[in-house]
Formats: sequence, C-alpha cells, structure tokens
Amino acid sequence: MSKYYTIKSRRFKRDIDFFWSGKYVYVDFSGKSANPGVLGKQICYGGDLLGSTIVADSFEDFVNECKKWWKSYLKHTQDEYMPYDIF
Repeated sequence: MSKYYTIKSRRFKRDIDFFWSGKYVYVDFSGKSANPGVLGKQICYGGDLLGSTIVADSFEDFVNECKKWWKSYLKHTQDEYMPYDIF
C-alpha cells in the first residue's frame, strides 16, 4: 500500500518526493526518485530528519504531514542549502 507525493521546490529547483509505507513517511531530495520508498530519509517532527518520526494513518494524513514538514523544513534551512548526505 505504498503511496507517493511530490512537492516541486522552487528554492532547490527540483522535485522533493515523499513516500508513505502505510505508516512511516520518507523523503528523497535527489529530484530523481533515486531513493524510492524506505531508502529515502525518514522525516521527523519539527522539519528535521532526526528525532521523533512522523507517522500517517491515511493517505490524506500523509499528504498533510508532508506539507507541514516541508514548510517547517524550509523555515529551518538556509537559502539554497541542502545537506550533501541527503542526495
């Protein structure tokens, strides 16, 4: 029951792909879907990649959590900065 959601980032000039395993939410920053599914980074509350992991019980919750996480991530990220280990 895997599902995907994509945000087109103007700041980073690439697609940011999210994957939902039916419970946990993962992100792939490469813009190429190079890390599909659980090979991506697991997202955590506060727009982080470390900490308390985000879970979603439905596809609607998954999309809402992706949007909230992305907004929070952008608040805490410098312009044009993306950690190299995420690619």
